[in-house]
Amino acid sequence: MSKNSKLMIKTLNGNIVENSTRPLWLMRQAGRYLPEYHETRKKAGSFLNLCYNPKLATEVSLQPIRRFDFDASIVFSDILVIPDALGQKVDFIEGFGPLLETIDSIEDLNKLIPSNLDNFINKLTPVYETIDNLKSKLPKKTALIGFAGAPWTIITYMLLGKSKQDLNICLNKIKNDKQFTKKIFDLLIYTISEHLIMQIKAGSEAIQIFDSWAGFLQGDDYVKYSLNPIKKIIKNVRLIYPDIPIIGFQKSYNEKINNKQILSFLIDSGIDCISLEESVDKEYILNNLPKNKVIQGCLSVETLKTGINLEKKIIEILDLFKNVPHIFNLGHGIDKNTPIENVEFLVKTVREYK
Repeated sequence: MSKNSKLMIKTLNGNIVENSTRPLWLMRQAGRYLPEYHETRKKAGSFLNLCYNPKLATEVSLQPIRRFDFDASIVFSDILVIPDALGQKVDFIEGFGPLLETIDSIEDLNKLIPSNLDNFINKLTPVYETIDNLKSKLPKKTALIGFAGAPWTIITYMLLGKSKQDLNICLNKIKNDKQFTKKIFDLLIYTISEHLIMQIKAGSEAIQIFDSWAGFLQGDDYVKYSLNPIKKIIKNVRLIYPDIPIIGFQKSYNEKINNKQILSFLIDSGIDCISLEESVDKEYILNNLPKNKVIQGCLSVETLKTGINLEKKIIEILDLFKNVPHIFNLGHGIDKNTPIENVEFLVKTVREYK
């Protein structure tokens, strides 16, 4: 079976596949809601060890495919392998999340800039080995997705050290220190581009770029620090792989979402597919959707977890997007407390939808 015959890739190329079910996968589908994940995680010893162990990362990536037969597998990794591979100290604390040694000055940043790209790529080679493993182990119909974080989101972690910090501190720093800002964005645009290119070279058939904290930025700040850097990354990737489908994901901030910004991201960044969260104005996006652009999403994570009105919400989304290229997914990553039977019900409902 060639790449182009895979339902996920056909849809990402802007096609509505007649007489076929809607392609389906879930963000964070390989992870903590699965008991088999916890067993594998114990063997690794730490989260980063798991990301950098091709054998175990392959196993974790395959677990949701074996259970649910999703139409796509996403390589098990993390957006913070980028600062880690650059030499910034990154830890993942159980029950807390990522913790980074913060970057405070241009001197700190200069220590991270690689003398050559080889050291950076060598550190990330296990990720590419995992992709190569998955290429031969996945079912022939299952597409393989690589991914990376966007510069703005990665910068928030690099400067603030952890998630859920005051992003105003980060924004003030990059607005008021132009030399620092140019250097860190140039570094991340370059290294993220290379990381994505290497994932495609290893066998990824599509890529997704996560800008999870883009919703914090508004107006010119959004264009300068989120949209334009992503445009540059996509341009770099397309110079080498002009036909690779690219999915973009941006999240709201404090439940606020700018629907015009989301549409601008879809139209202006160069992505093929926009991954929507549940709070977006779906009708607005649908009514302004350019031809051949693709929608991914947007079932509520909470709805899947609780199961309340689950069938009704799934059918609403399937009905709403039945006349455009659409990939069924969640509005964000699956919650660790989601019952497996709810995911089974989701898969059954999407598969049986006519």
